[in-house]
Amino acid sequence: MYLYIFFVMKNLISLILSLLLVFLSYNISVFANAGGFVPRIPNPSKFNTGEDIINALAGLIRPAFLIGFAAMLFFGAWTYLTAGPDDGKIKNAKNIITAAIGGFILAVLAPTIMNFIGGLLGVQGGLTIL
Repeated sequence: MYLYIFFVMKNLISLILSLLLVFLSYNISVFANAGGFVPRIPNPSKFNTGEDIINALAGLIRPAFLIGFAAMLFFGAWTYLTAGPDDGKIKNAKNIITAAIGGFILAVLAPTIMNFIGGLLGVQGGLTIL
């Protein structure tokens, strides 16, 4: 019986403290804005909008594809050179090199494909970031 009352009181105190915290935090923000004080945080970056950030990140896509292509090509070549007489490893190495070349072709043709699809759908502007 006493244990039940303890848990009920503990939950009641937690509820009261939570409501008090919410009430105080709301009033603090209202009082801070009541005096006309609006804090301004300076922008330390050269990006002013989300679009600027997306365009900056989009400029990193082509170098990332080229680095990935080179890494896959070297890994496939290394696997092929160290395969020895094992036919399974040779087949795996050929698959890696084929996937690297296919990914490179797709990365090179991606802007053209996007501009073509955009032209069919009537999108204005085109893809200029790649």
